[in-house]
Amino acid sequence: AMAGWRQRAIGQAFTANIDIAEVDYLILSVSGLDRLQIRLAQENLLAPWEDALEQLWQKRLRERIPVQYLTGLAYWRDLALKVSPATLIPRPETELLVDLAIDFLTNYPNPVLADLGTGTGALAIAIARALPACTVYAVDLSSEALAIARTNIETYGLEKQIPLLQGAWFSPLPPDLQLDALISNPPYIPTAMVGELAEEVRLHEPHLALDGGSDGLQAIRVLIQEAPRFLKPGGFWGIEVMAGQAGSVISCLEKAGDYEHIGSVKDLAGIARFVIASVSAR
Repeated sequence: AMAGWRQRAIGQAFTANIDIAEVDYLILSVSGLDRLQIRLAQENLLAPWEDALEQLWQKRLRERIPVQYLTGLAYWRDLALKVSPATLIPRPETELLVDLAIDFLTNYPNPVLADLGTGTGALAIAIARALPACTVYAVDLSSEALAIARTNIETYGLEKQIPLLQGAWFSPLPPDLQLDALISNPPYIPTAMVGELAEEVRLHEPHLALDGGSDGLQAIRVLIQEAPRFLKPGGFWGIEVMAGQAGSVISCLEKAGDYEHIGSVKDLAGIARFVIASVSAR
């Protein structure tokens, strides 16, 4: 019975220390019912999907596989994005990085930007939808991630706005490219801390997208050092960082000598989650 399966799963989620919202997320993804139908559901509404749900739910409980990987879908911002274990699952707080970039670029006639380490393509897609005249170069080292990004970009009909490039950070960009903005959600977790992450992340999300080297700043240093070659004077530089990291990133930017208007931005939990700057006029 519907109420029966959902209630039972919610009870199990609670015991297993899993967010109970994931039960409805699973139902939503498997059945295609909307949230209201799920809430108001009659006893037998879920019957056709119950076996499939139970199978996925047991994997979630036993193997701690994130629900987004079980369903192949992440709902993020107003998007439904395909995900796989080759891509990081987009996090709600990362939406703010999109908003910062959009605010900055809003009066640019044809802005050009890069999303380095694009993963699912989430950031690039959200910006391209908000700014129809913009071009976003979406770069990733992983061909598997780019295949997922390509599917998502095609779903939203944004192939013309979002060229996909494979390689490390700036290396695949056209050498004479001039960007109005650079955004990235880079790997920023110190190697020694990767082993302490929640099982869902440690066992299932791609280490390439998590491990930021011995101090967590390996990729971020590359983003700081190389960006001025590509960013126009006054161009926007914005990245996500780990809680407690903003100060170190700000001092790296200050030492580089190519940046001004350097600062951090807090996420909704009050954590300094983003560092932004602009390239000084040379």
